[in-house]
Amino acid sequence: MWSGHGNAGEHLDKMKISGLIKASSLYWVSRFVPKRLTTNIKILKDRFKYRLVLQSMADMFEFVGISVIPYYVFAESISDKLEMNLEPELNPVVSGFLSYSEIEKLCLHPESKDLQRERDKLSAEDGCRCFALKHNEEIVSYTLCNFHMCDSRLLSFPLEKDEVYLTGAYTFAAYRGKKLAAVLEHELYKDLYARGRNKYYSINNHVIE
Repeated sequence: MWSGHGNAGEHLDKMKISGLIKASSLYWVSRFVPKRLTTNIKILKDRFKYRLVLQSMADMFEFVGISVIPYYVFAESISDKLEMNLEPELNPVVSGFLSYSEIEKLCLHPESKDLQRERDKLSAEDGCRCFALKHNEEIVSYTLCNFHMCDSRLLSFPLEKDEVYLTGAYTFAAYRGKKLAAVLEHELYKDLYARGRNKYYSINNHVIE
């Protein structure tokens, strides 16, 4: 009888010791694993949970010093974009490609730092042009396109005569919230289509679910 009780007590002591070992192990992990590492692991688990697999893989490579940039190439028909009927909340506005003297002037604008970095390739020889919306002769929104090359830093290839490569658009801060980005895009599509450019490429390096 007592012998049986003694075995139970021994088993209980072993359970206590096992519990202490587990508790010590947990303390060791929490004490010695850097918080940054545990945070990164949690972020990766969440991204896998929400199916952000490509971003998760890129982050894992970056953690060991390898930079991976996933990107998407879109090729779409301009004719599919022409049926939109958009009215800007700013009137009057006119659209068209800028002359190179206008581009030089636009580069002086304090919000045109990105355009300043692109100014060297904005020439007829390189096929890169700037399309813009104007309000009372003032440029309020613009975008770049290239008729000769897809010249993204991620991918480069020559274009056919009916193709064009489009980059991001920019609307100056004072004129945002007036649907100008959508109007700029629509007016550009109409102009390009009239020039026989019916297919456009764009590149996105953001993760798409």
